[in-house]
Amino acid sequence: MPEEIHLEVEGDKQLVAKFGRATEKLHNIMEKFVIAGLHVFWENVPPYPARESSYIRTGLLGKSFGISQEGGKSGSPDVMEIERNDPEIIVGAFGSNLEYAPYVVGDNTQAEIHRGIWWLVSDIIKGAKDKINSLFKTTVEEWVNWLNHG
Repeated sequence: MPEEIHLEVEGDKQLVAKFGRATEKLHNIMEKFVIAGLHVFWENVPPYPARESSYIRTGLLGKSFGISQEGGKSGSPDVMEIERNDPEIIVGAFGSNLEYAPYVVGDNTQAEIHRGIWWLVSDIIKGAKDKINSLFKTTVEEWVNWLNHG
């Protein structure tokens, strides 16, 4: 008869229980990150451009991004939400619902009349990039800390 080796792991029930909670904890941490990221995008919406003509502006596009013609924030953006269609995927959405927004601030769709006057959506992303990366680093640290101590 071959010799047998027995291996006994103590504390495995706690480990299994912890990892059973790990997915839910990670989703909560990531959802918090996505919400914070959406606020960073909003913080980085450039100011409403100065009036360049006698055209009377309504301010609707600025309001749809949560900014006012006078400068500063106004209300909240039309689109600033998260969706969890799949337990594994959290999608954040930020922007305007105005159908003409892409012709004013769209990176590849901005009309020539708005070039050099209106900012682009990519300007928001560029302005937010460093803070988003910092938030992600903090999110990962929070997750690792929970795994080690939670």
